[in-house]
Amino acid sequence: MKKYLFYFIIVIFGVGLYPLFSAEASQEFYVNSEYEPTGNTLEEAVNLTSSTRAQFFVEKDYYDKLSEKDKDIFLTKTAELGVVFDSEIYFKIKSLFGDEWMPGIDNDSRITVYITDMKSEINGYFREIDEYDYFKYSNSNQREMVYINAKYVIRDTASAILAHEFQHLIMFNQKKRLRVLDEEEWLNEAMSEYAITFSGQDKSDYLKNAVKNFLAVPTDALGIWEETANDRASVSLFIHYLAEQYGENVIRDILQASFVGEKAINYALQKNGFDKNFSDVFRDWTIALFLNSSLPFSNAQPVQPGCTGSTCATRLHIYKFQHPDLRYSSFHIVPQLTYSVSETGINAGFAVRDLAPEWHRFLPSKYDQENPRVLRIDFSSRNDYYFRIPVVITYLSGKIDILETKIKNGKGFVEIPDFNVNVSSVVIIPASHTKLSDFSQRDPLWTFSYSVSLVRLVQPGRAIGATWLHQNGDLIRIENRPEVYIVKNTYRRHLQDSKFFNFYGHLKWENVKIVLEDIIKNYKESKLIKKAGDYKVYEVIGFRQFRWLDMTVEEFEESGRKWEAVYEVNNAEWSWYQEI
Repeated sequence: MKKYLFYFIIVIFGVGLYPLFSAEASQEFYVNSEYEPTGNTLEEAVNLTSSTRAQFFVEKDYYDKLSEKDKDIFLTKTAELGVVFDSEIYFKIKSLFGDEWMPGIDNDSRITVYITDMKSEINGYFREIDEYDYFKYSNSNQREMVYINAKYVIRDTASAILAHEFQHLIMFNQKKRLRVLDEEEWLNEAMSEYAITFSGQDKSDYLKNAVKNFLAVPTDALGIWEETANDRASVSLFIHYLAEQYGENVIRDILQASFVGEKAINYALQKNGFDKNFSDVFRDWTIALFLNSSLPFSNAQPVQPGCTGSTCATRLHIYKFQHPDLRYSSFHIVPQLTYSVSETGINAGFAVRDLAPEWHRFLPSKYDQENPRVLRIDFSSRNDYYFRIPVVITYLSGKIDILETKIKNGKGFVEIPDFNVNVSSVVIIPASHTKLSDFSQRDPLWTFSYSVSLVRLVQPGRAIGATWLHQNGDLIRIENRPEVYIVKNTYRRHLQDSKFFNFYGHLKWENVKIVLEDIIKNYKESKLIKKAGDYKVYEVIGFRQFRWLDMTVEEFEESGRKWEAVYEVNNAEWSWYQEI
């Protein structure tokens, strides 16, 4: 049957001239039968319109069943989608994530967008096999191609879906084709979720819906991808947190890394100067999901590592989301379990997947100023399991302290003094970090249990069994002692003079935290420094004195010194010292 080619030109006032539309000779496309309502594997498609950067095809059977009025609407919406792709999505996403394969397997600089009827729960998809020739995969469409559910074209979500799928197209080129790597599915999906926000396509409550889905099942395992709305919500909120806290360069470097999953995230964080790893970020994310607030914390940190001076931009606290749709009023976790703790105690056991957090809250059953009690929580699991457990203590005064305990070698515990005197609540956030990569739906459940009791206060004010979660750059000192230290990972460095507060504009005396002497002792003291931009390491050996450690890398390491203990200092502090 001979097919005719018709051309239409539509002018939309206030928007501009749309590209040329055509309903031309049909061709066939292979599709994913699992997503098709009829189970199709092959469909006839017609080229509905083309923009500068994309060709838009539609499933012929679906389009033919539309009324003439609906066809006009569908055609207009598809043309609008082409304009948005060219002007808002294409170059914006490429600027962060990199290039798709171009001109690619089909030797065409445009991508192909196929609009087809799908099951309602499917937004769209990308088929990797389309990037290979027919000889490798007989059902390849041999194009740079993405698929969009036809039901969503007339809605405002179509551009978000297209941005999401376009990132998958780029990910294939950057990881699979150029680096011969298969990115972990959860992280690939997370990147596509962030592509929506980054390209400005989260206009239709896309992120609000993610929040709604996440709050329905907040204990969803981050790394196990089962194509559910809960999975999508989890990865979306995690990647938004990562980008907000550590910057879009980290997102870019994850995709450009010659690693996948956990290792790619660790690489990107380290490349950008952050002394954290994936496990640390996940832990902080679970705290932010509960607190979602920068108050009463006051230790805002520089955006860029090593940034100093009064002009240094600061970022919001690590336990708060920044996106307008992720404010505390609409988004924070309410603990699934709340216990009123009395003298009788509590025992409970659980089975969880890796990176599937829980939030459990403990409240004093009554307050007794005369008989203070310690809240003691003992944790246990198998010896080869590893759990990280943030502990959020909220006091009656409104002050909040954050600690962390761990289950290692089967045991762990934490003690909170004055629980029935000045504590409003204690929230624990246990999560298994036993396995951090190569996730599978067949991964086992990890079991843990805890027992909760109230014990008599032996050493007033002493909290044990946990590490205080100070952030890098935090200032700490012991009460009634003048020495101030700056924290970096497991190290502390003595600030020898009050002039240091002038050397670094972001250091404020009012931000110095008073801690117990035992907490100070938890940090190893470092006297190693290096000037910003220089490779030489110096050791502070007295007041205002330092000496160059003139030794090889091997000698440095053999001496027992650690590279992570080296602090980078600015010119003002450097000039203050005298070399001997």
